[in-house]
Amino acid sequence: YLQHYFAIVADQSKLFDGFETVLNELEQRGLAWGIVTNKPEWLTRPLLKQLQLLERAGVVICGDTLARRKPDPLPLIVAAERLQLSSRDCIYVGDDERDIVILVSGATGGFGKPVSLALAEHGATVILLAKNLRLVETLYDEIEQAGYPVPAIYPMNLEGANEHEYEELGANIDKEFGRLDGLIHCAAILGAPTLFEQSDAELWYKVHQVNLHAPYLLSRACLPLLRQSKLASLLFMTDDKSGAYWDAYQVSKKALEAMAGLMAREYEGSPLHVNCINPGKTQTGLQRRAYPAADDNDSLPTPAQHLRSFIYLMSDALVENGAVFR
Repeated sequence: YLQHYFAIVADQSKLFDGFETVLNELEQRGLAWGIVTNKPEWLTRPLLKQLQLLERAGVVICGDTLARRKPDPLPLIVAAERLQLSSRDCIYVGDDERDIVILVSGATGGFGKPVSLALAEHGATVILLAKNLRLVETLYDEIEQAGYPVPAIYPMNLEGANEHEYEELGANIDKEFGRLDGLIHCAAILGAPTLFEQSDAELWYKVHQVNLHAPYLLSRACLPLLRQSKLASLLFMTDDKSGAYWDAYQVSKKALEAMAGLMAREYEGSPLHVNCINPGKTQTGLQRRAYPAADDNDSLPTPAQHLRSFIYLMSDALVENGAVFR
């Protein structure tokens, strides 16, 4: 991911509208300006050079320039010192109106990982909920090395977690962050498509535990924090597999969409928006397990092609409630 990001780092990057005028005005008045970012130097300098900002900036502090980085004040203090200014005489301009905290379940999965990376790239602090500690630690390192806001790890096995553990999760988020602005349910398991008469009862319970009961318990535990946000988004991933043989998977996903609709109606008119997203057939491990012999698996859209929808659904621009995005 980082190598791909490096290759296209300046392809679509540009200054905010009007900011070139701001920089020109500062320079005409002889006022020094600089850049403090959490991006590592090997990503920052090529970007600034392409934007013709590297030589203009009076100072550039990257995520790996010092021992600590934002939100620690040290980078800003050092930047002021290198500009030979008192920090009291400086104005810090951020790139977003608010910092947001978003919880992603199934954070290391086919959709969970690219969604988590994209949210972090857009400035969100992402809480990575997944059962495989090794994979989630790798994802944590990838986000940190890219210079995005430092994420949080919350290991949890949705198959076996009980109500108390979900309540504890909500309490821990409140203690650590004091807020939660978004929750995306990416975790899902397929089970074993089969004739209903031949379905395995133990597997039926397992699929419903992950696909339906876990989103129910996780959403309920997080609702008090979500409702405190000025604008919160609760997003469920659904699927439209129909016909025979889909067994517990189809039933759990239909029930999930019904639950999302119920919640959307209950919170209509509030700052909490409840929606579903159904990306359809996509290149994921679940898709390959569902259709192992399909000839078109490699030609399907990738999760990356759906990221714009996920970003919108977690943004300040969101207006929909009770919708299913496809």
